[in-house]
Amino acid sequence: MRRLLPFFLAACGTRNHLPPITPPMGIPELTCGLGHWNLLWFTGDLISSAPNEMWTIDREGYVVLFDAFGLDHLPGPVHGTEAHTFRYTSQDRGQQIEATGALLLPDGRPPAEGWPVMLLTHSFAGSAGPCAPSAGRLEEGIEPALMAMYGYAVIAPDYIGLDGTARPPAPHSPQNAEQTAIGVWDAWRAGVELMSDELLVPITDDVVLWGASQGGHAALLAERYQSKYARNADLKAVVAGTPPMDVRATMNSILSEWSDGSPLAVPTIMGWSLWYEDALSHRDLLVPALADAMDAYLADRPEDCGIEIDEPDHVVEAWFTPEAIAAASTDDWSALPGWDCVLDAHSLHTNPVQDTGDTTPTLTIWGEFDTIVDPSVQREAFEALCTDGADPRWLGCEGADHAEANLWSLPETLAFLQDARNGELEAGTCAWGEFVRCEATPEE
Repeated sequence: MRRLLPFFLAACGTRNHLPPITPPMGIPELTCGLGHWNLLWFTGDLISSAPNEMWTIDREGYVVLFDAFGLDHLPGPVHGTEAHTFRYTSQDRGQQIEATGALLLPDGRPPAEGWPVMLLTHSFAGSAGPCAPSAGRLEEGIEPALMAMYGYAVIAPDYIGLDGTARPPAPHSPQNAEQTAIGVWDAWRAGVELMSDELLVPITDDVVLWGASQGGHAALLAERYQSKYARNADLKAVVAGTPPMDVRATMNSILSEWSDGSPLAVPTIMGWSLWYEDALSHRDLLVPALADAMDAYLADRPEDCGIEIDEPDHVVEAWFTPEAIAAASTDDWSALPGWDCVLDAHSLHTNPVQDTGDTTPTLTIWGEFDTIVDPSVQREAFEALCTDGADPRWLGCEGADHAEANLWSLPETLAFLQDARNGELEAGTCAWGEFVRCEATPEE
């Protein structure tokens, strides 16, 4: 019934926000030796939903939280929030699956045109099903809560493989372009259906993307796939905070020399290995003890998000194989089957899904002292986008680390999104810039 409803309502002159059917077109599968699959047409349907009490908080409650956590340097709370979790259909490697997400709405009276819609891609939450932000983990809900508090109807997918209510039907593969982008746009369809059909929430017809860290990479790749997989989405703007947009350069950096980002290579390597099955092996890159520990953790389908392992010393030789360190040090992955292809397939500027020429206004945010995603490692990829005709804006927060950059730049983020939605953005300069004091930087 859902697929026919928009046509009946349109015929009657009734406004409806349900996205019409747009079959995927021209999406090259990121197989890297795995094989071929065809993407399905009909995913993104809402299956079920439920209220979420944890993030249903009034404005006064947020004022208390801001005071308790010392967040008075950020823009103050504007709204309280009403939260829901939902389950929807998606697909993974051409097979229909189910996935989960959260919807956070501002309370109070909406604007005359309805609440603006944000599709929010979250930062790294973990590798197993219970790590899903919608499963009720307080710390993982802060990103969508902030944006709903500032007046957006926020659709926040958990990512495929992170399942808020059941055993995940597919492995979670962080920094996986296809899996992430498809799950994100299916969540958008289901979230709009939830607001339009069940909650009767007035919303605008457009959407913006916001994500930080892993979510920054996800937002950039979701924008890339939008013209192929969600062509009916009126995408107005993208904000990607501290994004590892160049996956290849990132892996070269954190596998060849120890940094705070090196441990995060482990779930990324495991996710790719599980997703690519026999075409790729995590044991090529992880030392045996660590590979065994990760195998055991994920095979047990854990009931909580924590993993208990004897953490190796903080040197790359204790985590990664000599072959992996050599490949990363020389950027020559040819001796490790499949990995050369994977690193290019999931980097933004070498991903085979390329822009159609209709570039979405994009703001990228960087932290001067980010030791997880080193901005200097991402510069070549950023400048490659400029050469290819894209127009990503650059904002670097002086003195900020990985997380601080995304918080301290909130005023600039909100202004950029508002100007983009209103068609009031000034012409950008696609150039790597200098770090400046971002507006919400705390006073010393």
